[in-house]
Amino acid sequence: MASESLATPTIGTASGGSQSYTLRASNASSSQTPVSLFTANISGSPGSMTIAVTFSGTSGWHNLTVERWSGAVLAGTPAANENITGGTAPSSTLTTTGTNSILSWISADWNAVAPGAPAYRSSAVQEDFFDKSGTGSYVTYSAYQGANTPGSQTYGLTSPSGQKPTMAAIEIQAAAPISNTLGWYKF
Repeated sequence: MASESLATPTIGTASGGSQSYTLRASNASSSQTPVSLFTANISGSPGSMTIAVTFSGTSGWHNLTVERWSGAVLAGTPAANENITGGTAPSSTLTTTGTNSILSWISADWNAVAPGAPAYRSSAVQEDFFDKSGTGSYVTYSAYQGANTPGSQTYGLTSPSGQKPTMAAIEIQAAAPISNTLGWYKF
């Protein structure tokens, strides 16, 4: 999930579906677009679920992507990271430990560069693309990519350039997609 700026609004905790959620990566610095990444190991047979996230502070744009992966596992301490880069096309690396994993990631651009046709690194599959560049607010990109062998995985975009991105990623092992639900909101 991402929000427009540090206090516009502040990202809270994920909840819903009678599940326990764990914050795996988060970065909230001034003059950056904050991002957070939560996971939940689904217990029971919840079927369809409603996922909620609390956002507080002043009103503003924020967005959320929900992924659900069949047969997936998380390592005891899953490979995850967050970082901030500037003036570039977003790029980072994550060292994965499992075979046939998925690398799920988000990148949020504080500079709100008009995205045009975004180009993803490492054959990533775009899930969410939230463009508020026309308002000068922010732009977010959510994607996932295959990580078939353990080791350093590069993720991000090759264009547009000139971004001031905040990024977060996590390794999901032995995953196959069930469904992905996208949403973006302003309150």
